[in-house]
Amino acid sequence: MMNTLTIPGVFLEINSLGTLIIGPSGIGKSRLGLSLIHRGHRLVADDAVTLTKSGQKLIGTCSPISQDFLHLRDLGIMNVRKMFGDGAVCSSSVLEFVIQLTTRKPEIPMDMALTGLENSRTFMSIEIQEQIIFVDHQQDLVALIEASVRKQQLKQSGYSASADFIARQQRLMDSD
Repeated sequence: MMNTLTIPGVFLEINSLGTLIIGPSGIGKSRLGLSLIHRGHRLVADDAVTLTKSGQKLIGTCSPISQDFLHLRDLGIMNVRKMFGDGAVCSSSVLEFVIQLTTRKPEIPMDMALTGLENSRTFMSIEIQEQIIFVDHQQDLVALIEASVRKQQLKQSGYSASADFIARQQRLMDSD
């Protein structure tokens, strides 16, 4: 049985949650990673993320040759540790959340995009929650990513904003 898998993407700790950002080449994963690092989050790996199965967890790391480096199309190779300090990088993190960036497709109705496309993705028989985010160059992707991670953290703690909202509506209808 395979215990490691290398996949393309950017792996960061966002608010201490191991988050893998995936999507097609050129969509802006590394640029988004730089913006998140600038906001105080930590880089684990860019471009090639190595996932190692450890029990029922996946540990994400970077190859030693690429550790601390971020590759940006416009700026070239950047050493995140040298630019932002030791606190801007970490050597490994448990994968707990996946964010898939995609371009808006005409066959996906706008009302589906508004409700949030949540899914799960399986790596080496371990299911990880996934949020699909449609990339629109006029939106603040950093804020969307941070909000998505916070929503996932609340979900992991047992809270659902949708269930809370529905319960409020039901209480209002019952009081009439």
